[in-house]
Amino acid sequence: MTTLYIGEWEQAPAGTNGNPFPFFRPPGGNHTGVLDLYLPSRPTRYGLFAYPSPQSHPLLIRALGNDIEGQVSLVSRSALRTILRTGPIVNTRLLDIIRELFTAHADPGHHTSWKPLRLSRRNGFEVFLGGWGRIIADQFSQSHPAFQATIDVFRADYRRNKAAGTPLRALRRWTGATMLRLFGRMSDDRAAAILPPEHLADGWEPPTTTITESFNKADSTTLGPDLTWTETTGDLEVFSNEFRVVAVGTNNFARAGTDLSSDDHYAQVTATALGDTGTPAIGAMARYSNTQTDGYMFRVRRSAGQEQDVLWRMDNASFVLLAGDDTNDLGLTEPWTVRVEVDASAIKGFAPVGTERRSVSDGTYSGQLKCGIYGGTSDPGSLATGDSFEGKDLRVTSHALTLLGVG
Repeated sequence: MTTLYIGEWEQAPAGTNGNPFPFFRPPGGNHTGVLDLYLPSRPTRYGLFAYPSPQSHPLLIRALGNDIEGQVSLVSRSALRTILRTGPIVNTRLLDIIRELFTAHADPGHHTSWKPLRLSRRNGFEVFLGGWGRIIADQFSQSHPAFQATIDVFRADYRRNKAAGTPLRALRRWTGATMLRLFGRMSDDRAAAILPPEHLADGWEPPTTTITESFNKADSTTLGPDLTWTETTGDLEVFSNEFRVVAVGTNNFARAGTDLSSDDHYAQVTATALGDTGTPAIGAMARYSNTQTDGYMFRVRRSAGQEQDVLWRMDNASFVLLAGDDTNDLGLTEPWTVRVEVDASAIKGFAPVGTERRSVSDGTYSGQLKCGIYGGTSDPGSLATGDSFEGKDLRVTSHALTLLGVG
């Protein structure tokens, strides 16, 4: 019976599950689902962790119940408030408490609390928690508390991107995409409803961006030729019109230099060859930070002849396990395409494209408009190569232009 706990993240040492790096995971690693309560300024990382049965672990502070529709005692609600340093928790049903935590007690600026989960006109307000699946499926409404929270997150992110020098045209397209997410249409009055008041003159444009990389160039230590790349950790290179891992025993990330039109997008890359030793892996990264290795990364690795998948969140190059445990076997044969898709607070991994493997809810990163690739291996004789990268907005051009009356 699925049981939910409030607890602290555990840091698993390098070598756990065959990963050659330390990473954060729910305590014990046998969880079925997670909702993170991450606040960068707080030294202790907390989360809500679901397990298939009752657990005993020093980092699991308190059980909140095994019935998502059940009542949570006053003692447990008081403990939750103390641990998380929130105001009074007014709801009593577990499902409603989760909704309250990620709306009323969240901080759009990510300064005093975790960030809220966001909604969209297409999907409403959805929350996924492994073990139970989709636990909340509220219809879209402008009166829903997540509606204003979604606008507030956009404004906070817009100000941050503006100050960081994001090109005006990218900001305008992002505003257009956000209008489509929240209103289904784009117009000056809708832009005025979501833009920070001090930036109303920035205007808006339809979201239009698709970026691709062929890696078709002479062998080179520099990725390309179609996009400009920044290798934020490790070392990747072009060899035989593909990219391959150079730095062995480390994690190799590269960010494409072009902003997409929205933080609702996908990134995908084709794994062309993975060796049989050294757990070689290829992955794609969405909402890739402009300044460091932050974002959402879905990767598939080969270990002992099995293809295994994990959906990670990267916190300044630290791995946080959101979904997967590297014990499954996808049964894939190269080439296959790995895709990570981010839509509001829904984070999904696909391998191959069209086959959804992982789905979680996480609000930590928003307003990050770039994407990129990942590769790794711990054996210099074990290949890890990829090809045919693509990043694209989920709000497509043809739809946007139709709504404008010009398509």
